[in-house]
Amino acid sequence: MSGSGTAPRRAPTGHPEYPPTPAGGALAKAGPPSAGRHVTRTWQVTADPGGGEGPVLTPTGTTTSVLGTAHRARGYGRSMSIDAVVWDIDDTIFDYTAADRAGMRDHLVAEGLLDGHPSVEQALARWREITDAQWARFSAGETDWQGQRRERVRVFLGEPLSDSEADAWFDRYVTHYECAWTLFPDVLPVLDSLVVSHRHAVLSNSSLLVQDRKLRVLGVRDRFEAILCAVELGVSKPAAAAFHAACEALDLPPHRVAYVGDHPEIDGRGAAEAGLLSVWIDRDGAHLASDGPPTGPHRISSLTELPALLGTDTRFGAWSTFG
Repeated sequence: MSGSGTAPRRAPTGHPEYPPTPAGGALAKAGPPSAGRHVTRTWQVTADPGGGEGPVLTPTGTTTSVLGTAHRARGYGRSMSIDAVVWDIDDTIFDYTAADRAGMRDHLVAEGLLDGHPSVEQALARWREITDAQWARFSAGETDWQGQRRERVRVFLGEPLSDSEADAWFDRYVTHYECAWTLFPDVLPVLDSLVVSHRHAVLSNSSLLVQDRKLRVLGVRDRFEAILCAVELGVSKPAAAAFHAACEALDLPPHRVAYVGDHPEIDGRGAAEAGLLSVWIDRDGAHLASDGPPTGPHRISSLTELPALLGTDTRFGAWSTFG
């Protein structure tokens, strides 16, 4: 997308390393249920039509039902039975931060660029700072996707490279980045432990093109019956409509679905406000639990805590005891 600085801001979607997929994909934009009502959309699951794109979900109908008073409130302070888990991907099940760092480090070594920086850590920090700045420009409509990639390279190298030179440099980096892809070590054991008791889906602020391929490379695509991404949905987290679309794809009301993600606001509070059982994974303990009323997500430090959380009489807004 291209445009001037006056273009409307939009939530960051897609991925700074990859192009967004075009709108109008397999999943359409969905709105949140009306107050006191639950809107259920039915979906037809079609097997892989060929080309390795994976199963396709097609909406086939919509029904609306009046909810009891126990279902009308936001998802705080209620006990429930959870039937499905919807997952974030990057830095929740896939170690994006480590892959980005390792990929760029190996790329700088291969390009002979480390000598131009005081240390590896400072080089990586500068790359991350430039990435964040250029992605913010893309999110504000000030540049298109290809443009933010090229500018990241030019700013980092301090050279006025041509478009083709910048593209080639970035493509070499992506090769190293993808070689560093890995799941967190607690992912497969937890998915195995929940395979019988819970259904699983993905909700990501990226694109289907990126995340479907990533899950296939990591060997876990078949663990999830639906993958929903912001680019195709037309709405991104933390908007309640994004979380409700995932629930609708599973044909479940929000209070029967858990959401697991690594960002305390986009994932944690967003899912809780949408009425899901919100589980915020804070792996490095960088964030402190709130001292105020427990109105946010359940907070865990490892996915190994998740089965017990789902198997007990859980309540929205209760923090875990880790600290």
